[in-house]
Amino acid sequence: MHPFKQSVIFYARNIEYLLLLAFAIVLPFSLLHTFVTNYVYFWTVLTDTNAFGDVVNTFYMLLFFFVGQLPFVQYVQSEVEGEEKGLRRAFRTFFVHGFSVFLFGLLYVLLVLMGSLLFIVPGLIVLTLFFLTPFLVVMKDQSAWKSWQVAFQLGKRNFLPLFGLLLVMSVVEWLIGFTGLFGISMVTSNYAAFLFSQIMLNMIIYPFMVVLITFYVRKWRNDMHGERSPEPLAD
Repeated sequence: MHPFKQSVIFYARNIEYLLLLAFAIVLPFSLLHTFVTNYVYFWTVLTDTNAFGDVVNTFYMLLFFFVGQLPFVQYVQSEVEGEEKGLRRAFRTFFVHGFSVFLFGLLYVLLVLMGSLLFIVPGLIVLTLFFLTPFLVVMKDQSAWKSWQVAFQLGKRNFLPLFGLLLVMSVVEWLIGFTGLFGISMVTSNYAAFLFSQIMLNMIIYPFMVVLITFYVRKWRNDMHGERSPEPLAD
């Protein structure tokens, strides 16, 4: 079955658990991201250094996106493999491996930003090559420092499909977000309404994005080892 179809089926069958994970993981990250970036933008406006505010915003956005994938990847892995207590395992994986992924993510995002300053392309290459690290952390049950090399090999082997997938998802997410904000602006200009709607959209879209990438990673790993990817469990 195609990874996209697998993802749609899985998301529909497990939406309540995925939204619970989003409420526990994505919501706090989103609120912290909003608080930090708003605080930084407040001072950059006063000091006329708006570019620094954009860098900080991108830094936290990439870091939270990178780290926040862990529990969703584990939940998909557990459900597809038929493991019991998948939700509990997802939280456990986040707390066990979250710190190593966070530290690796700091280095990863810094390299992406530094590469982006060099005509953007090097940053995009770094972003793509090491993007799968959290997925391999879950699938190999190892720290990020022991998983990044396999992630790099998988990212290198599937560079164009992975880059294209990330690009398409970014565009789709932007279009959905823009449409949502436009719709809200037709009703109100209240900042809290804009913020709340954006966070709600992220909590709905983000889990599906991670589920989709997870099924692609499983397919790529199985193709590399000549194995068949398991289908989602039937109801």
